[in-house]
Amino acid sequence: MTQQLFSINGHKINCFLTADDALLFSSRNCSSVEEFTEAWSKKLSIATKLKITYQSIRSVKKEEGSSKVIIRYKSFAGFPATCEFNFAQPYEQDAFFDFLEKERYFSRTHEQPTALKAITYPIVELLFVDALLAFSYYQAIQVSNGTAEATNAKGRAFNYLVGLAGPQGVLAIAFLANGYLLYKIWRRFKNPPALVKFYPPG
Repeated sequence: MTQQLFSINGHKINCFLTADDALLFSSRNCSSVEEFTEAWSKKLSIATKLKITYQSIRSVKKEEGSSKVIIRYKSFAGFPATCEFNFAQPYEQDAFFDFLEKERYFSRTHEQPTALKAITYPIVELLFVDALLAFSYYQAIQVSNGTAEATNAKGRAFNYLVGLAGPQGVLAIAFLANGYLLYKIWRRFKNPPALVKFYPPG
């Protein structure tokens, strides 16, 4: 199997290599297979590493109109996990999809989800954002009253930010965020985006 190196943009990952038994993700920016392999083999490294074996992959999908690729797989502990990223160059996405089909024998399908299925994740996203903003609002009130407490640097930084915005500022942010997410949900409900998905053999 020919090893290929892809440049991507994702959370703490900048490239990945198609190895013999897995996809190897790294936060390092590598320009060649040799550079990636050498960096991956180092025991002492501050780079973030993620290994997704081909047999653990449940699906690879991309929505129409979106550049985000989502790999759903079973983690080392056996729990469902996801890896999301965008390719730095569009042609690399096509090369990766060809690799899945021709070298790993994944089956490519085109799916049209129902309206309800299309809005499931955005609704979860909306609930998460609202919970975070509700917490931020009450924290902003405590900061303005001088009763907020923080035990670490992150907590103090968070209190500073919500204190800077103030309760009314947090409410304004919540109004804008909810408006955007509700509009996104409505658009997806009216016109669910088609999916291209890859499933492992067997």
